[in-house]
Amino acid sequence: MTARPLSLALGLAAAWAFALAANAAAETPPGNAGKCAERFAELLKDYPAPALTAYKLDGHNHDADAKGKDANFRFQGWLFVGRKTAVEQLVFKKASAALRSKTSFAADARNCFTPEFGLRLNNGEQELHLLVGLRCQAVEFHAGRATARYPLSDLGANAFRALFDELFAEKPDEKKEEKEDADKAEAKKKLSRNVSFEFKDVPVGEALKLLGSLINASVVVDPGIAEAVKKKSFSLKVTDLPLDRALDHFCYKTDLAWDMDERHIFIAEPPVIGARKATRLLVGFDDAPLVACKVVAEEAPNEADTPEATHLARWKILVARDVLEGMTVEEVRTALTSAASYKDMGAKCFDPGMGFRLKKDGQRLDIVICLECSWAYFFLDDQRLHLALSEKGKEKVKALYEKLFPAEDPPKKP
Repeated sequence: MTARPLSLALGLAAAWAFALAANAAAETPPGNAGKCAERFAELLKDYPAPALTAYKLDGHNHDADAKGKDANFRFQGWLFVGRKTAVEQLVFKKASAALRSKTSFAADARNCFTPEFGLRLNNGEQELHLLVGLRCQAVEFHAGRATARYPLSDLGANAFRALFDELFAEKPDEKKEEKEDADKAEAKKKLSRNVSFEFKDVPVGEALKLLGSLINASVVVDPGIAEAVKKKSFSLKVTDLPLDRALDHFCYKTDLAWDMDERHIFIAEPPVIGARKATRLLVGFDDAPLVACKVVAEEAPNEADTPEATHLARWKILVARDVLEGMTVEEVRTALTSAASYKDMGAKCFDPGMGFRLKKDGQRLDIVICLECSWAYFFLDDQRLHLALSEKGKEKVKALYEKLFPAEDPPKKP
């Protein structure tokens, strides 16, 4: 491959115009992971130990701004808001390894391309420019007049996302994190504290107020059941039990459910609380790549036998498919966060056939679903959330399964 000589005669404005033209001409070849990796291996032969510059790209049109019009603030036509020069060789080794691996590439490309990350490789007068779209999951190269765009797999996008975070991640707000950690620790401490109380034929609403006073916490009742709990009475005696277990007994007696954040205890019907808990897990994965999986029902005996590449939580992946269509991604999120998708209890078995994975900022959320048992299991770090699916919820998930795996037989429905 003949790399582009660095032409000192070109003016900045002309270079900008050429970059824009090259970017517009970039085409996405037919998806073939092996050929994509071979293409980059060929290109990188000319850059064994290059000088490297990394760019944090804005991805928006700022042509009306003075800064936006200045080619000094552009990389391949895209406005950059951060730049690091003379980046250490470890960065190049990580990027090179990702580009040479066929597991980094996907068969299907998305229609969009808005890069957030750029790399300029210099070896004498030779230059290779790389643009990486983390959300659109694609990498584009520019070497002289040669330019092409390749779709990235979930693994490839995550490799570049980790590299981007390593270079440009903002320093965390330590005070804010300390405050959040302190609030969580206080909530955990409150839930573990033992309580005793006795209610005899007391309206649920009144009991909740008394309970709030007893544990010195704000108890918030879902407006949808506020009137009903005023009228419904019950009896319950709790002696020296941790608050979380006492709340379980309380909700079992009243056919309700509870949830707690750092400051409040929420009381509502089980489907509402289920949707609330699922939403809280998903909120940290906004715009995260979504992968749909078909899994084997047999659960692995231990965590050591469940590598991420082959397992969804503790179930072996048969087929994994990137969910690229924005509307379908939204359908999945809606199904998983809607109160109409849940009920209070499922069957006692769990033989899953499908699920979803979301990854962002080094965290992974695995969601494993069994339509026969009516259960959806959520796995995030050490958190485990088991939610029962309603008939409507199962219908939504079954429709998504058939849409995402049209060539496969749909899972059995009870």
